[in-house]
Amino acid sequence: MNSTDTLPDILVGPLLRRISPTRLVFWMVATRRLNMALVLRPGQSEAESIDLVHHRQCIAIGQRAFMYLIDVELDSPLPCDERIEYDLQVETLNGDWRSLPEWAPWLCYDGAAYPAFVIASRHHRLMHGSCRKPHHDSADGLVRADSWLAEQQAAPNEWPAWLLMTGDQIYADDVAGPMLRAVHALIERLGLVDEWLEGATVEDSQALYNSPDSYYRRADLLPDVTSNVALRQRFLVASRSRSLHRRMRRTI
Repeated sequence: MNSTDTLPDILVGPLLRRISPTRLVFWMVATRRLNMALVLRPGQSEAESIDLVHHRQCIAIGQRAFMYLIDVELDSPLPCDERIEYDLQVETLNGDWRSLPEWAPWLCYDGAAYPAFVIASRHHRLMHGSCRKPHHDSADGLVRADSWLAEQQAAPNEWPAWLLMTGDQIYADDVAGPMLRAVHALIERLGLVDEWLEGATVEDSQALYNSPDSYYRRADLLPDVTSNVALRQRFLVASRSRSLHRRMRRTI
């Protein structure tokens, strides 16, 4: 297993979950507890820096995995139909502060100093997506959406007012073997909490990882009785989600 010293501070995000003139909500996953500040740059106005110490919730989901919800209520409303740049600054272990373009330059489009969003005054455009299946023959829809947004950087009024993701987001019951192997390796590296699997033929997540049926015969690990057909169809999504939610609450 690789050294944890090479893990980045932030694994996922920041994802913008909600934007309005008076409220911003971000979601992210980090590998340690963080001190952060949010800097907003609306149009030609002065930049506003917000210490996030009182605007964040953190749940430990592993030894090196911390889920953050950042919920900021603003004193002064942000403008609508205008490009607003943002910078999520993170304090390093050495006490220095790094801007988002430093630790995640790929989130900035070509020619842009920072990522940005637009608060639409009307619901004029919707971008819709559904489940992602990386090993499917078709191209990745989110990659195309990202390319389209890159083409519209000079026309922020054309940006969608909504991103609507329907479905389960991923095919949790149909994961390619190589992808699943990478997932298992990351679980081990992050030290994610183990799960008890109710109703399955294996007791917990460790038994699931070690089972010879784990990769390509996972359906054989579920109860094989007629009354449990519905359970077999939804188990890998519903049961894991409920179990993880309970364990996440106990690790706060």
